[in-house]
Parts: sequence; structure tokens; C-alpha cells
Amino acid sequence: MTTVRRRDRTLVFRLSQDEYNSLLIATSQGGGRSVSDFIRTAVMTTIESGADHKSTPSRLRELERRVRSLETAYLGIEGALKEHA
Repeated sequence: MTTVRRRDRTLVFRLSQDEYNSLLIATSQGGGRSVSDFIRTAVMTTIESGADHKSTPSRLRELERRVRSLETAYLGIEGALKEHA
């Protein structure tokens, strides 16, 4: 038997008009019953998945740093191999 939890907490935050328009489009494309349902589902999915909360730009900077590190290591190995050839 499924237990229905009463939702008695309210969350309020402000959006710009552009952000709100994007949210309406995402809600429509995502098949959400309402904006509230769409937001609740997105937030709870993020929490339940255990995803880290880094922003996308932070993740991109971290990936770029790691790629540069790999490139540096590769070039060092490649240079060493050429010296011994």
C-alpha cells in the first residue's frame, strides 16, 4: 500500500521573467502536470540521486583542468619515448 505524504511545506524563490519563461517551456516539454510538480520532481531527483551540487561551469572548469593535466602527462611520456628511440 502506498502512503501519501502530506505536502505542507512551501518553498519560495524569485526568478527573472526569462528564467520563468524557460521554466514554463521545460515544464511543458518535460510533461510536468504543473510548474510546482516539475520543480519538486527535479529537486527531489537531484537529492535522491546523490548528485554533487557543483554548478555546470564549475564542472566544466574541473574537466578542462583534468584534460590539461592528461595532455601534459601524455606529452611528457611521448617526449621521453622519443628521446629513447
